[in-house]
Order: sequence, then structure tokens, then C-alpha cells
Amino acid sequence: MSEIDRERERELRHAIVEVGRWMWERNHIAGTDGNISARLDQDHLLTTPSGIAKGRMNTSDLVITDLSGRVMEGNGRPSSELKVHLATYRLRSDVGSVVHAHPRTAVALTLAGVSLAPVVIPETVLTLGIIAAADYETPGTEALVSVMEESLLRHDAIIMDRHGSITLGTDPYHAYNRLESLEHAAQILFMARALGNVEPLPETEVAHLFELAGHTDQNGE
Repeated sequence: MSEIDRERERELRHAIVEVGRWMWERNHIAGTDGNISARLDQDHLLTTPSGIAKGRMNTSDLVITDLSGRVMEGNGRPSSELKVHLATYRLRSDVGSVVHAHPRTAVALTLAGVSLAPVVIPETVLTLGIIAAADYETPGTEALVSVMEESLLRHDAIIMDRHGSITLGTDPYHAYNRLESLEHAAQILFMARALGNVEPLPETEVAHLFELAGHTDQNGE
């Protein structure tokens, strides 16, 4: 097993704590909701522990696990939802961080059966690609991981029915920015639907936007 780069660890601890505070301050989570992880190296992850308020974390609160979720360093225990993070790192070598939150508008849309997948504003494609949807399964279970695996392979932003979002990035800041973009898109769609009918962008324009974003298809690949 590789030796941990302690300088990188310090930087990631700071980033995770800062992102946790932003998530709480901007109402993307409440109480002890949500979790954040980052890939330390090929053998280790740094993650938030279960049952801690993300807006009041200290860098010393975080725990280091191996890629099976076993705690290697730290006094806390990882959230049961680390299973989704572990699956993401197993499936995607390009992902360096995973952020799970409960953005209010995006979750509310799932309760009303409104999909975020149709592209209504161009910025969504440029920053997120297609926002995938995962069917409801009990949070923290292997069943939830199973319904999410295909989306995790092909998308960087996923909304889980009745539950919350998963956003992926190269580091905690990148994954957090995608969370903000997802909730911003949800808020615009919510307001637009309250005003009248909402038409998605034409498929030809969506394809053009994917080319501009450097994707080869509308799955973000």
C-alpha cells in the first residue's frame, strides 16, 4: 500500500472543510446531512465522518479509509453513503472528489416528477453535461449503488429521487461547483415552470453545445 503524501493530505483536509462550510451556508444541506470525499492516492480516500455537521467541521475530524471503506486513520466512522463514493472511484479513474448534498430545489423537482435531464439552458451542458436521474433506493444501501452505477460511469451530476445529488470533480472545489450549477439549473427550471410552459433546447443545439464543451456525445463522454 502506498505511503500517504502528507502535504496533499493537508491541502485536501482544508478543501473538504471549506466545501462543507459552503454547503451548509448556502442551504445545500441541513444538520449533519451530506458527505464529501477526496482521493488521496491509489490506495486511500479522505472523507467526512458520519454524524458531523459539515458547517462546523475541523480538519482533524476527517478520516482516511482504504478503497474498501475500512478506516485507516481517524476517530470517526465513514457515512454509510460512502458506498456510492467508493463505487465512483472504482468506476472512474478521472474523479478526484465526490460531493453528496440535498439541494432543496433539485430534490423538490424529483418529488414532483420533474426531470432535470432535458436541456433548457446552455450553461448546464457546458458545466455539467446531462444531469442524470437515479431511481429511489434506500440511502446507504448496496441497492442504491446498483441503480447508480451506470449513471456514475457516464455523468458528473446525478440527482437521486427523493434524496439528493451526487456531483463529481477533480477535487472538492470542482465537485462543489458542479453542485452549485445543478441547484442553479433546478431553480431556473422551477421558476420557469411556474411562469408557463418550458421548451427544451433543440437537439441540434444540444449536440453543438456538447461539441463546444469537448464531449463526444450527450452522455458526457
